[in-house]
Amino acid sequence: MLSLNALKVFLLVAAERNFSAAARRLGLSQPAISAQIRNLEAHFGQKLLERSGRWVNLTVAGERLLRYSSQIMALVEETEQSMAELRGASFGTLTIGASTIPGEYVLPSLIGLFQERHPQVEIHLDVADSHEIVERLLKRRFDLAVIGAPLEPERLLLEPFVTDEIVLVCAPTHPLAARDKITTDELKEYPFILRERGSGTRQIVEQALAAKGIRGRDLKAVVELGSTGAVKTAVEAGLGLSFLSRYALEEESASGHLKVIEMENLVIKRTLYLALEQGRPHTPLVEMFRRFLLSSQVDQVVEG
Repeated sequence: MLSLNALKVFLLVAAERNFSAAARRLGLSQPAISAQIRNLEAHFGQKLLERSGRWVNLTVAGERLLRYSSQIMALVEETEQSMAELRGASFGTLTIGASTIPGEYVLPSLIGLFQERHPQVEIHLDVADSHEIVERLLKRRFDLAVIGAPLEPERLLLEPFVTDEIVLVCAPTHPLAARDKITTDELKEYPFILRERGSGTRQIVEQALAAKGIRGRDLKAVVELGSTGAVKTAVEAGLGLSFLSRYALEEESASGHLKVIEMENLVIKRTLYLALEQGRPHTPLVEMFRRFLLSSQVDQVVEG
């Protein structure tokens, strides 16, 4: 008989492409994971996975099972949530992906507020750059995501969530700290700290500067860093200028550790998006959390 647990294991192995990683996420031993896959292969009479070094790849049969097992597990979750609604309870697990700014500075307090209302809901939040989050969402590693760039619009349902402003910052000891405003051309004269490629913040900044005639190679980039926290530390240490979200600067601006520099004729604003996979069936719990994030009360919390 086909086991739902075996399908769950198969989905995770297919997503991780690695038995050990799947075992760690499920809290099982690697032999237990391998046994579940062998049982599935015996049930269907076909090879589902092929090993290539430490990685595994899906066979043709595995690709087909991935499609159907994703639909099966989504339907199981939808059934659980629907039956829970009938007895007036909201419970279950939500797995959310988020790019750095919403994941570190916007969503945590909102998740706390949601769980105050629905204490039986368990929420897992993973943070990475926008491109990685979208890739994992489309592999169905997440139920939904919040990202800082409108990626894959033909494959995703993108709904505006909140507005973010990206500003130029420097250390209080930087020569520009005493200036009220600077021009965009002056950016070329100073060392710059950049976010890594794939960052939604970097993509939006590059687009805004390109519109003013400044290309990425025009900036004196001294280092690329993979997190907002690392960028803030580098700027504070005087390594260079950088562009950061205002959401990430509340503490540093108040303490005076970082200085925001106004720019002439350049205001960089962007929308943070709630992202769902187009055509994917979603559980009542996912829909409930979606409505919560898009509610006017959340706007007041974020803006306040």
